[in-house]
Amino acid sequence: AFLGQFKVDKLDYRGGGVIQEPVAFRDVRADLRLRLDPFTAELAQIYVDNDGTPVRASGTIEAREGGWHLSIDANSPGIHSDRVLALWPVKVSPITRGWLSRNLKAGAVINPSAAVRFHSGEKPEISLSFEFEDGRARFLPDMPELTDVVGKATMRDHSFTLLVEQGGVTASNGEYIDAAGSVFSVPDVRPRPAWGDIRIVARGTLEGALTVLDNPPIRVMERAKRSPDIAEADAVATARVTLPLEREINEDALEYSVVAQLSDVHSDRLVEGRVFSASALELKADNEGIGVVGDARLDGLPLTAEWRQSFGETASEGGRITGNVTLSPEGFETFGIPLPSGFASGAAEGQYDLRLPLEGPARLSVTSDLTGLTLAIPSLGWRKSASEEGKLNVDVALGETPDVETLELSAPGLTLGGDLEFDAEGFQAAEFEEVAVGDWLQTSVRLAPSAGGTALSVNGGTVDLRRIDLGSGSGGSDFGPMAMQFDRVILSDSLALAPFAGRIGPGPFGLSGDFEARVNGGTPVSGTLAPANAGTAIRVQSSNAAGVIRDAGLTPNAREGTLDVVLTPVANAPEGTYDGQFLIEDIRLRKAPLMADLLDAISVVGLIDQLAGPGIKFDTIDGRFRLTPRRLNLIQAAAVGGSLGISADGIYDFSSKALDFKGVISPVYFLNG
Repeated sequence: AFLGQFKVDKLDYRGGGVIQEPVAFRDVRADLRLRLDPFTAELAQIYVDNDGTPVRASGTIEAREGGWHLSIDANSPGIHSDRVLALWPVKVSPITRGWLSRNLKAGAVINPSAAVRFHSGEKPEISLSFEFEDGRARFLPDMPELTDVVGKATMRDHSFTLLVEQGGVTASNGEYIDAAGSVFSVPDVRPRPAWGDIRIVARGTLEGALTVLDNPPIRVMERAKRSPDIAEADAVATARVTLPLEREINEDALEYSVVAQLSDVHSDRLVEGRVFSASALELKADNEGIGVVGDARLDGLPLTAEWRQSFGETASEGGRITGNVTLSPEGFETFGIPLPSGFASGAAEGQYDLRLPLEGPARLSVTSDLTGLTLAIPSLGWRKSASEEGKLNVDVALGETPDVETLELSAPGLTLGGDLEFDAEGFQAAEFEEVAVGDWLQTSVRLAPSAGGTALSVNGGTVDLRRIDLGSGSGGSDFGPMAMQFDRVILSDSLALAPFAGRIGPGPFGLSGDFEARVNGGTPVSGTLAPANAGTAIRVQSSNAAGVIRDAGLTPNAREGTLDVVLTPVANAPEGTYDGQFLIEDIRLRKAPLMADLLDAISVVGLIDQLAGPGIKFDTIDGRFRLTPRRLNLIQAAAVGGSLGISADGIYDFSSKALDFKGVISPVYFLNG
């Protein structure tokens, strides 16, 4: 065994291979212990003056049965990053070394240490670790530089890892993004090309983070065809990028994903003309698209949001937000849907789909089963309880002037469908082509604002007064007088007003107003509607009583006369039941039974009347009756003329047209009256 020392005044090293001149070391000294059998060289206290900074190492060289074995460990208190690359042998992890040479721009390396293990016939195993400060680095060629970087790096077991403990980037919009916690790693440095795994941690404003991520090769907002200033928020984002470590990076080979936690989100750009806000959201992006998930508000309306914007060819179609929304009177107002006062109360859960095209207004679709929402139209006697289900479907084009293209509502006893019209001044009209209330009303309706509330026009369709049940609820209505034109107003199985035109107003107990119509499409009549205890009372008048009687199916043999009939709905009776009073004046009956003609002829007055015109003349026919959908009960009816008087009670069946009457006939009535 030999003990010794050696010293070299100057040593030129060319291992780096990337600089023109060799690296010069001075004052290279070492203590050594040498054994010849077997050959072993123990190198102790190797000292190298590294440009004024000492490098110390120790190791052994052994001749073993399988060949030579080398083991060396080295460390230094500090070294500049350029010096590390100059000393790094070209053939040892050249891909990792190349990436560092391109992206580690400056910095002081602290406490570097290295270890080399080599055995004949095998590739050397090298481990390396160091800390650095005051660094400038770049993860990707077109990304902004990291500045004021403090971190550490290790290479062991064919993998390389670099951790940024402090540092950040300044985006092109001037926002500073803290990148502490970012990591660059190469799981295996041996393949060609090796693959890098970059984990970027970014803390700052959402706009700043998206501006950084909008640089090549990620281009997250450019792919979405959106601007990075899409919203204001604070963001903590983590981006993972996997890419080949090559000078020219093919974007198709790059894979990335971004997850960001957003807080205090506010945007008037995401939905045109609307304010989108949230206390916290989660943003995700990958090669396929970008999206946001969380609880949010749209113009103050609470909803759950899931926004997704695709990349590639479908990006031009824009993104969409889907989720759940709470429907309430305030919610309908937010979406631009005007409701009559008292129409809705409570809240129901709905589902919405908000499409955000790159050009043009956002488009909103809302659906709901309406459970939890109470709906009522007291003036029509209709109400849906909160526990009952229904169906709501709304399609709206949002913007400064919303356009409600579809509004469909169905619930027990009510169906309507149509659209709403708006202009710069607000709501203008609602057109409902299909409106059905219970089994008594089918029509189309137009609503428009007016000075007295909401003007309502009813056009066409059918109303069945036999089945109408307006209830007895109290309270007013937003509706003013309603202009109504019905094809058919059904009074009984055989009696209808067709057509019917009037101006009707809802009241607390029923309808009121005036109308004109034709009896079963024939003789014209006029009338009025007025509230009554059990619904709506009807008064019908005509200057052609004979025509009314004929068209109502009673008799074709009447002539002339005037008519006045009042129908009052009966409480606690089947639908379509009315108590009535009638008065007919100056009417003639032709083709009366022979006995009536003979009795009329006995009277001198009657004979004179018959000479003046055909038929028996009655000055008045009046009485009371009860009208049901199936029959007419005549009560205390009387027909009085100068020659003949008749009083009668009885029943007329509409289906069989059978009469069952009893009464008194008084001839020479001007004497026997």
